[in-house]
Amino acid sequence: MRMRPALARTVLATAAAAALTAAMVTPSQADASAATYFTLNNQDSGLCLDSHLNGSVYTMRCNGGHYQQWRFVDGQTTRQKLYKNRATGLCLINYMQNGVETGACDATWWKQNWDSYSDGRIVCVTSSGVHWTLYDKRNSTGVFTTSGSVTPLSAAKWTRRNV
Repeated sequence: MRMRPALARTVLATAAAAALTAAMVTPSQADASAATYFTLNNQDSGLCLDSHLNGSVYTMRCNGGHYQQWRFVDGQTTRQKLYKNRATGLCLINYMQNGVETGACDATWWKQNWDSYSDGRIVCVTSSGVHWTLYDKRNSTGVFTTSGSVTPLSAAKWTRRNV
């Protein structure tokens, strides 16, 4: 009979230690596990925004892989967000006429701050107020931005789908 209380205390101590260990999650781990990831599907091409460890950004057939998954990171304003890739941990950068790439996330750099509009457009606004719209350049390997119009307009519209 004396073994039972000792066994109960051992089981209780083990359970308490496990609960304490589970509660000791660092803030970055908690943020990563709670993050909502999504894919960005271009309304014109039907392809998804994809990335690579080397920083290249392009569209390809949607496969739901981690290189096609993105999440928001707070930007310079409450409206602006950074787009952070799940597989690489890198954020979208607007290099204007030279295309879009990914690099180390920096919320203070305007080239990484994007506005998302309800019609599906994703726009980077320069420090001088010029709007650069993200679009899928048909029959090309890259994704670009333009300060002009996009034809067809659907090439500049993206559908966000949570994964």
